[in-house]
Amino acid sequence: MKANGRPLLSDNEISTVFQKLEPYLMSGLSIRKACAQAKVPRSTVYCLTARNQGFLDQITRSKQYISVLLCLETSRMLINITERQNQGNELSNLDINFLKWFAMHYVGCREEYGRKVDDNLFDPEMEIQRISRLVKGLNEISL
Repeated sequence: MKANGRPLLSDNEISTVFQKLEPYLMSGLSIRKACAQAKVPRSTVYCLTARNQGFLDQITRSKQYISVLLCLETSRMLINITERQNQGNELSNLDINFLKWFAMHYVGCREEYGRKVDDNLFDPEMEIQRISRLVKGLNEISL
């Protein structure tokens, strides 16, 4: 008996779908927006994520890329600040501003030092640009 519905995709076709989506997901776009940019039907992606655990894992890792990158960079900045303090150097205004931002936004510090923020107003692009300015400032100080 013939199965109804769309035919299953081959491994090569699944790989091609992921390769089209990957750059958009890694840049922080949602699956919906990544599908629109990559010109991949959302229904195909949702079917693949439901049926193929490997594809779902790849999508999840790609969506987490910016978070991981931001965590690594934040850790590097905190380590650099700590090293400068241990050497007896004073903190720059940029260091102080970064530490204030970190205390206000990091989940572990937010309850003690942070303020209540309406999460619906969060703009990832604005936050990335602000972090980028902080990183550039720290890099200029390091050089």
